[in-house]
Amino acid sequence: MNVARVRMYEIGDQLEALDAKSADQGGVLSDEEFAILDRLEGEFEDKAVRIASLVKDAEMEADIISVEMERLGKHRDTRNALALNLKAYLKREMERLDIPKIKTPTRKIRIQKNSRPSVNYIGDDKIAFDDVPAVFVRTRYQLDKQAILKAIESELTIGIPDSIKIETGTHLRID
Repeated sequence: MNVARVRMYEIGDQLEALDAKSADQGGVLSDEEFAILDRLEGEFEDKAVRIASLVKDAEMEADIISVEMERLGKHRDTRNALALNLKAYLKREMERLDIPKIKTPTRKIRIQKNSRPSVNYIGDDKIAFDDVPAVFVRTRYQLDKQAILKAIESELTIGIPDSIKIETGTHLRID
């Protein structure tokens, strides 16, 4: 059995055509055209409800996946922390006992010099940038979108360049 499925956009096209026909006829539709209009509106509504149901199902599944990812992420973090702690413990004990290398049939373990030195700041929690030459400090400029929105809400649009556009978009809400 081959059942022809009418797509939502096709229903929309038919509704627009019927609307144009109605406009051409001065807003007057025949009883048959009203019946077609009712049928098309019903079909459109049915399609919209089915699509909205698919959206809600996909969102629910995505939420379930997010919860599972969070659970697995915590488990991963716990395992990574364990590995790091055990590795640090093993290194500390090998260094304490001055054992630079262990070789067995299943593992080779050795303390190795890093290929590149690291830079560490020794001092208070915050770096006193006055003490550090400018050539060693990286500055990052970033657009403060919240400040721009607050300025516009306060009607202080002076100084906001034309290259910055404020737009209020739309979104579909399914309850």
